[in-house]
Amino acid sequence: MKIKTYTHGEGDFWPLMGPFFASREVRKNLGIPMSSDEQHTWLVAVHQEAVVGFTAVEQQKNGCMLRHVYVVPESRHKGLMTKLVQHSVKFVKTSGYGSIRVTVPGELLDFYANSGWEETSTRGQYHNLRLDLEGT
Repeated sequence: MKIKTYTHGEGDFWPLMGPFFASREVRKNLGIPMSSDEQHTWLVAVHQEAVVGFTAVEQQKNGCMLRHVYVVPESRHKGLMTKLVQHSVKFVKTSGYGSIRVTVPGELLDFYANSGWEETSTRGQYHNLRLDLEGT
């Protein structure tokens, strides 16, 4: 398995990712429709030329946001989500940002909290978390 980094629309990004953007199942799993623009950098996990997971880092005015963390059902419970999040954090840190934020449903709260993310607020069933990268 290899994790490839793409800027918005770069190379074979759309042929690889188009089916996920169009998938009702992916949208249901993420809780929101996927989006991409020039502010997004995608980390796409590929195994034998098939996408097995992905995430995006969205650069915003007030920092970076981790978005669209997804692993295909056949590849879950094998540590891929951890690898994708770790690669995203490395990308953000090397880009010069001091922190990264994410919004997750309650069932993922422990995953992030156990990795050092701190909850900053809650809105309904969703939790906003932040990981401070300074000193790491």
